[in-house]
Amino acid sequence: MPAVATKRKSDRVPDEPRILTLGGPGRHSGAAFHLNQPAADSVTASLAGGWTAELIAGSGQIVLRSLAPIDNYGNALDGGLAAAQEALDLLTMQGRSHLVLEASDARHIVWWTEPRGTVLRAVTTSDIAISMSVTTTVRDASGAVVPPQPTQPLMWHPSFRYFRLSQATSDLFDAYRNMYLALEAALSTVVPPCPQANGTPEKEGAWLRRALRQINGQGSLAAFAPPGASDVVDAIYQDLYGGTRTGLFHAKSGRPVLLPHSGANRGQVVQSLECLSRLYLAICAQYLHVSRPSGAITYAGFDAMTGFAADVVVSDDPAPALKEDMVINPTGGAMAALPTRLAPELSAPGHKFWLGEQHSTSLVGQMALMRRIGLRRDFLLSVDRLDDPLSLEGVDIFQVQSGLRMVNLQQPRFMFNT
Repeated sequence: MPAVATKRKSDRVPDEPRILTLGGPGRHSGAAFHLNQPAADSVTASLAGGWTAELIAGSGQIVLRSLAPIDNYGNALDGGLAAAQEALDLLTMQGRSHLVLEASDARHIVWWTEPRGTVLRAVTTSDIAISMSVTTTVRDASGAVVPPQPTQPLMWHPSFRYFRLSQATSDLFDAYRNMYLALEAALSTVVPPCPQANGTPEKEGAWLRRALRQINGQGSLAAFAPPGASDVVDAIYQDLYGGTRTGLFHAKSGRPVLLPHSGANRGQVVQSLECLSRLYLAICAQYLHVSRPSGAITYAGFDAMTGFAADVVVSDDPAPALKEDMVINPTGGAMAALPTRLAPELSAPGHKFWLGEQHSTSLVGQMALMRRIGLRRDFLLSVDRLDDPLSLEGVDIFQVQSGLRMVNLQQPRFMFNT
């Protein structure tokens, strides 16, 4: 039988608008996601596919519960994410709120039911910011230091505006649109569009193919195409224009569309954005004489840096999460360490995850509610305070997927909150 967490008045903290629970009988699949701001009103909405959405005034997360049984993490995550976006769309159209999910891929709670019972997984991810700088000293034959040559002043170009906006936004899809416009502005300076014979402007797709072929003729663009592509220019065109750009810039019914904030599209957009960003900066360096700092740690280097054993730790301590925290329970709350392992099946280049797991009965005896989750080595590596305290009532297996994510500060951004 599932363990029951007793709710006592002392379990509550004044600024906590609700305790997150799985819900009533039959609601053993669901998800919870962080919002860009706390909800102003309490709302419960019925959605397609047997999902319900719950917003509580003052809470920073939306909770989705499903009547249909879901038997694995991936389907529960995808279903909950789609339901959350649907609910937020409807609320905006009703004039009630204008909310978006933040860091839904890096921070969420998901539960599902499998043969061993109801499993709940809390996912947290902390960024590791990395930057590099190199200083060189040039000497002549006698050993005297040669003064550095004065650098040429950077001349402004319209593409810089789009590039800056692509780096400043919090939204992945906005970043892609602006980065594409940055490429378009830079490339059209190098290869201007030509009017057609009838005097009408050159079609955009035809101009892009022509411009890419001209650039490729002056130096191979193979580094920006998928490995093994038989036609480098066509492969880049199909990725940047025929696939991602067209899907993002158009929304006609019946056409291939990349719907903003759809989890199914996110990976494609991130991958295409990486190629697009590198291509834009290469054109800037070659033709606009712009050189940006580009120091970075490789994925292999990050993997080697983070290949250590660590423990997931949890606590009912109500203290806010601070970078200065040295322990998971800084004000003396109860704490527990979960049996933890490195999880290569959950990791990816630039992402390293550890998975902690324990039967809920072992935790309920130590704390009725859970507020803080951390990753600990010899010291606390990361800490996250849940939006709402979590009750393990109805949970059989509790999991924490805690991760570290590499962020190269001198490289274009590929990770965004929304």
